[in-house]
Amino acid sequence: ETGPLTPAEIRGAVPAQNVNDPKQTLSSAQIKSVWGDVLGRVHSVDVAGGKLKSVDANVVSSPGAKPKVVRLDPARLKYVRSRNMLLTTMSKPDLDKLPKADNP
Repeated sequence: ETGPLTPAEIRGAVPAQNVNDPKQTLSSAQIKSVWGDVLGRVHSVDVAGGKLKSVDANVVSSPGAKPKVVRLDPARLKYVRSRNMLLTTMSKPDLDKLPKADNP
């Protein structure tokens, strides 16, 4: 399924913190903005005490740029199960400003 997300899919997205077994479920998710920009892919998922703490993502800010791994706050992410995709209201410039993850 590669077409744009439908409003129903966006409404049906669940907060990333509510995903069951986030380490397994989110490990291969693509990350997109709610406007449809592909931002990157999940690099690793940090779970502590069964709770999702952070998501490290491989992001490419601009074509030809080196990918970098940044740490995302799960509170900014929602999961669309049917597409194995995390949605965020952050834009590419927002991601560019994020700190690099400590342990790529």
